[in-house]
Formats: sequence, C-alpha cells, structure tokens
Amino acid sequence: MHDSRDCPNCRELPDPESMTDEAFYEWLRQCREELQVKQDRFMTHVEQGAYWHYDLEAGTLSIGSQTYRITVIGSHNAEEQTWLWAWANESFPSVVRESSSQIKQIYETTRFEVFRDVGTDASSGDAQDLSSLAIHWLEADGLFRVPTAGPTLYFAVHLSDLQKASVNGDALNEE
Repeated sequence: MHDSRDCPNCRELPDPESMTDEAFYEWLRQCREELQVKQDRFMTHVEQGAYWHYDLEAGTLSIGSQTYRITVIGSHNAEEQTWLWAWANESFPSVVRESSSQIKQIYETTRFEVFRDVGTDASSGDAQDLSSLAIHWLEADGLFRVPTAGPTLYFAVHLSDLQKASVNGDALNEE
C-alpha cells in the first residue's frame, strides 16, 4: 500500500485541504515522468513476448513465458470519451474491484473528486494521466493497455522481485 509520507513525490505535496491545481499538475508531471522510466524498463523486459493473455479472476497478465500480477485501473471508452474506474465497474469480478479500490485513496491526498467518482469524461490522454497517477499510487512497475471490442482496459503491472532484478540487470544475492 502506498504511504505518501515515505514517497519522495508525495511527501512534498501541500495539505490536501489546500492543494491547488498547480500543485496537482506538478505532481501529475512527476508521476508521468516516473511512469515513462518504469515503462521503458518494463518494455525491455517483455519485448520478446510473442503473445499475451490476462486472467482477471487470478489477477495476472502473461506475456510470453512471464506472468505478472496486475491491478486493473480502469477502462477508457474512446468512442464516448469516458473513463470508468475498475473499482466501480460491476462487470468486473469482485476480486478486481476490491484490489483496485485502493486507488480511491488518491482522493485523500488530492481532494479531487475524480478519484472518488465512479467515472468521468476523459480523452485518451486523460486516461493515460489517471493511469500514471494510479501506477505511482499502487507502486506498480508498468502499464499495460488492453484494446478490446469495447473500452480499452488499463492494467497496473507488478513485477516480482526476481523479475525486477532481471529488468534492472541485478543479481539476487542468495545467502
């Protein structure tokens, strides 16, 4: 779970009661940059994956031979230009809605209603921004977008410690 007191991006935020639009957009800028770095690492790890499959009940995404834990963030309907948080989407299994419900806590930091409302009008850029804030909040390692016949699904991808070591080129010390 995200602890904003220990987070270098969040601990400098103003009191939620006084968060200005400018402070929010600065935090969003930092989260965008953070996601870009994470996404670059994640993509080098999965670029050889020839196929992918997700299992919402299990909370997993498989790319090639690798399996990752996911938290569903939400869905974006490009035709209607709307966003629906996963925690509010009744078509998702309850386990998905429960795991994504921690995203609602962003409201406590920002006091922006968009994090408490079930959905909002949103462009694809807005969906990306909401996802970058969620990726930060969930301490996830990457973003995976799933185009469907309907809305595009947005997943926060969580690497295991072993996968993180592989992405970073580190060796795990076994003692």
